[in-house]
Amino acid sequence: MNPSMTARILLNALSSTGAKAPKIAAAFEHATKIATTVRSLGTPPGAMGAAVAEALDDDRDPADDPEVQRLVTTNGFVNPELMAEVEAIAFDDFAGVCTRDRDDIVTALRAPFDVAATTLAEAYERIGDVPLEDTGAIMRRGDDIAAVWAKATAAAKVVDTITAGWAALGELTRTVPADQRYRVLRIAAVDFATWTEREFEGQKLSPWDATRAGLTFSLPTVSEYRQRVAAIDAGHAADAHQDARARNASLTNRRIEDVNP
Repeated sequence: MNPSMTARILLNALSSTGAKAPKIAAAFEHATKIATTVRSLGTPPGAMGAAVAEALDDDRDPADDPEVQRLVTTNGFVNPELMAEVEAIAFDDFAGVCTRDRDDIVTALRAPFDVAATTLAEAYERIGDVPLEDTGAIMRRGDDIAAVWAKATAAAKVVDTITAGWAALGELTRTVPADQRYRVLRIAAVDFATWTEREFEGQKLSPWDATRAGLTFSLPTVSEYRQRVAAIDAGHAADAHQDARARNASLTNRRIEDVNP
């Protein structure tokens, strides 16, 4: 993804949810200024022709004319590859600030994330195990259920926005691989038994579906996320090892207890 767009996703997650973030906005504005300026370089239509004509009218060699030389140099910046390179450098600096403050950024996002998670849990107690899209079934519950549904819908949007910002932070700082197998772990810690039983690998659960699945929401820091992934990977490795022992025992007509661990 374009680094500017990725950064905007992160900033939107912070600003739109009211998260009290570390002061990364200034770094973002600085990067945006550089990216915007480099894309505005160039000369107005006709400027080069007018400068060359003026030099010739004065019996001067256009190649030696300062204004023509300035325009030639400026036009040299109008290069998509160069502009993209400059923008990448600018947002690399922004990413450096985010890397330094990444745990503080996650901590800031946790406040609205946790509030939204609580709202979803409370709404689930009222709405029950029904998709939020099934408004007909929900509204038949009467009373103030419309307000409960509206709060749950808004809370789900907050969780989605923050999760997108969290992923953008990981991409910007290059600290979290964009591995879609573990998307559920971005919003909740799940033990290996539950992970395999519920077949969470590769799933993209909506916040409401995660609530219906009984998951406890928890936005992880980078290190916490890595620990979650490592626990799942270790579980898979242990299962693979046990399967290998079972196959070896079967091939050698021995009990699995007798096969080397």
